[in-house]
Amino acid sequence: MMEKESTTVGEFVEEQLLDVYRGDIHKILSNVHRDLESLGCKDLPKVEEQFQLIEGRVEFFIEQIKFLQNKFGDKVIHL
Repeated sequence: MMEKESTTVGEFVEEQLLDVYRGDIHKILSNVHRDLESLGCKDLPKVEEQFQLIEGRVEFFIEQIKFLQNKFGDKVIHL
């Protein structure tokens, strides 16, 4: 029988990695926006609105992960 690997919730996802993900998503969306602008996209305000929505949801998701890790950080989980 295969042994399950265990770790604490606090070790499951490092906060620094979450910040890297947030930064990467921002860079990707900024590059897409710049490309659309250079192509003459006429709906840039709508695009910006959707990108802000995406970034807001990513931010919320990351903050929820951090909250859960802080709340349950000493609990052991089995992977």
